[in-house]
Amino acid sequence: MKKSIGKYIFTQGSGVIVGLISVGSPILIIRKLKPSVLDFTDSLSIIVFAICVLLAFVFIMTLWGKVLVATGLLTKEEAKGYPYSKPWLDK
Repeated sequence: MKKSIGKYIFTQGSGVIVGLISVGSPILIIRKLKPSVLDFTDSLSIIVFAICVLLAFVFIMTLWGKVLVATGLLTKEEAKGYPYSKPWLDK
């Protein structure tokens, strides 16, 4: 049985926006601090860049899930697996 999905539209949509910001922020920071890193002339710079982007994504999405719980938009149970969970569907 499906629950009302009204409150989940915001949380899922904001997850996409926050996810894009979390991927874009390391690019802007690295570009500002050391532009030569983004030249990708060697495999080490590609690996370092990919790790920075991945860590930023995981950290920011985890933090965003906690913000949604703290504001009361999601309960702790609904936030498990955020942003990939679908709490509006009953199992």
